[in-house]
Amino acid sequence: MIVSFNNTQKRIEGSVNLPASKSLSNRALVIQFLTKRNIQLSNLSEAQDTVLMNQLLNEIQSSSNTEILLDCKDAGTVFRFLTAVCAIQDAKIFKLTGTERMQQRPIQDLVNAMQVLHASITYIGNTAFPPLRILGTKLDGGEVKISGSASSQFISALCLIAPQLKHGLTIEIQEHLVSLPYVHMTLGLMKIFGVSSNFIKNKITIKPQSYRPTNYHIENDWSSASFLFAIALLKSSYIELPGLSTVSLQGDSEIVQISNYFGVQTGETQGKIIINSTDNLIYNGPAILDLSNYPDLALPLIVSCALRWPDLKFTGIQHLEYKESKRLSALSSQLKKIGIELKMNEGILSISKNKNTIHSAEYVEMETYDDHRLAMSFALISLMGYRVKLSNSICVKKSFPNYWQELTKLGFEIKQSIRI
Repeated sequence: MIVSFNNTQKRIEGSVNLPASKSLSNRALVIQFLTKRNIQLSNLSEAQDTVLMNQLLNEIQSSSNTEILLDCKDAGTVFRFLTAVCAIQDAKIFKLTGTERMQQRPIQDLVNAMQVLHASITYIGNTAFPPLRILGTKLDGGEVKISGSASSQFISALCLIAPQLKHGLTIEIQEHLVSLPYVHMTLGLMKIFGVSSNFIKNKITIKPQSYRPTNYHIENDWSSASFLFAIALLKSSYIELPGLSTVSLQGDSEIVQISNYFGVQTGETQGKIIINSTDNLIYNGPAILDLSNYPDLALPLIVSCALRWPDLKFTGIQHLEYKESKRLSALSSQLKKIGIELKMNEGILSISKNKNTIHSAEYVEMETYDDHRLAMSFALISLMGYRVKLSNSICVKKSFPNYWQELTKLGFEIKQSIRI
């Protein structure tokens, strides 16, 4: 696919239909499954990950087999949440597997915590990594310790099953917890469905209780919205985003505050967010942006800053290497093609530009590594005048299936790849 932008267009204007939040959708589907009662979920995400989550949960529920194979493909959230869910499905045996990349993503912290609770989980291949064999059983619960440094999804997985354990669960989080807002999202959604919790300092306590069936409308996705804010950082824009609110369970609504540092104005009216920026933005924020709580904001922010705000530095992003791709390595290798160097020193990412590069208005080939957020981020390079050829552009289906169609509303030109 070739992405380009006509820079004679002085201002970007339009309304973009965002997908529903896949983070909320995936959690709501797990809660719906655990209640085993009818819950109406409206505006459910159509993202590939959510479709897969729904499919596999239905398979667990409907299958009469005692042994069930569950292919989680490249969906980390699905694999981690189902690791916990399958462990409490009494007298059923599960094999959880995924893509080659999934089998390189660590799962040991969650498995160790589940084993402390006497869950029967073993590794089929390499220790500490998928695939897994799980013998479901009734768990009593109790207390577990788990590192927060690898993934907040391990903790969210434990929280989701905690109310159904005989004695509930106390989770002691050790080390720094990355992506803290996602744990707050999980607990906030659980509260909507009638489950209370206490989160004090580094301990989460959830007593045994029942989820309450509640019809729930899923809001649109702030993580996807971040790419529209990134566009506004690069070019004068007036973009409407229906179905969003700044009052949100989603931590990635922090993009409003981060964008404000650059001078991007955000308004809210009649059920939509309005982004307003000019070409004369002035940055007035911290010299180093800490993104440890907002990993899904990192790629669009790093790419847009590399293009226009290279003096800004970033921290809290080391765990990006454990995502759908090795994201920091991928960013570094691909941005070199347009003369941008990324350097990590003592946990701080700095950006520099090299004059020895191809010029704008020329083609640049960017490898997406089948990573949806890389593909969406590299498309932003076209705002600088490049014609960007992307490998496997369909990977955006993982979170924002209509991304390319929505970009055309704003003046981007999308063409099938040609030989260059």
